[in-house]
Amino acid sequence: MIGYIHGTGMCTPVGCSAAASCAAIRCGLDGYVQSADLFDRWGAPLTTAPLPLFEKALPEADLLLSNVLNEAAQDSGLQRVERASITFLAPLAGRHPSRFGGNKVNDFSDRLRKSRPSVNIEVSETGPAGLGLILKRLQNVIRIDPDTPRFIVGLDSLLSLDIIESLEQEDRVRDTTRPRGLIPGEACGAIVLTGRSTSRQSLAVLGCGTATEPGTLFGDIPNVSEGYTSAVMTALDESGLQASDIASVYIDLNGEEGKFHEWGLLWSRLFEELTIVHPADCIGDVGAATMPILVGLADMAWRKGYASGPYAAVIAGSDDGLRSCVILGKEGSA
Repeated sequence: MIGYIHGTGMCTPVGCSAAASCAAIRCGLDGYVQSADLFDRWGAPLTTAPLPLFEKALPEADLLLSNVLNEAAQDSGLQRVERASITFLAPLAGRHPSRFGGNKVNDFSDRLRKSRPSVNIEVSETGPAGLGLILKRLQNVIRIDPDTPRFIVGLDSLLSLDIIESLEQEDRVRDTTRPRGLIPGEACGAIVLTGRSTSRQSLAVLGCGTATEPGTLFGDIPNVSEGYTSAVMTALDESGLQASDIASVYIDLNGEEGKFHEWGLLWSRLFEELTIVHPADCIGDVGAATMPILVGLADMAWRKGYASGPYAAVIAGSDDGLRSCVILGKEGSA
């Protein structure tokens, strides 16, 4: 086991808190709008999923990160948060910059280091599946120091002209001629981990697996879900569970045929009856914020009593081939 989830925070196109976002996604409400600024190659407005508007008292990335971090800290109820560690998940290095790109996260991190010198801060530009790498790295750290709160925060936006143009060139965006494709979104999500349970019924992180998919979007090798299969099997082995024990899968399906093909192969190999949760139906593709939001959705389901069973898998992939799986379960259920 890696640790326990003590708190979550979110800001998404359908809510400015974890509770509001999870309730809206559970009800199937979406935050889609016809953009007034972004257009497809035929000149038609793109369907996008933007965040709610904020008063610009702070730079927007700073405001989002501050609000979501504060929400997660308050939700956790943990003491001594001043000696916490924070890992920011940012878009893949080398991707076209966005208004919430790695440079904005790095700027916020630098300011936070100056105001909170006791907090250990790092930025990981690993994209949607980066949470798996962070959890693997933290596994031994949490075992040695189980009391320090570990914040993991994802922030991303696909709503920029350069990113949209790149996605359009790759035939990945849903538009007037392409009904199967992603809807660009933006969001921020955070989780808080420690190595100890508390009086709050903490959701346990039972296992984590990462792998590399050789059949990436940009290569010539066919994608046969080798990376997903390896990541899920590793996470299951670490948690001591079988695939048949998993009742729910929280996954980054976003409307792209390639992602559905990859997931379909994994499902046919390992799983049987499942509840499948894919919030991109409501908030669009939110890039590096994906896995913290998926974990937050699973945590809320357990807290509110509507989870489908005792165990869930959170699965996501990055464009560079990184695949991650995290196995979650109720405290004491493993």
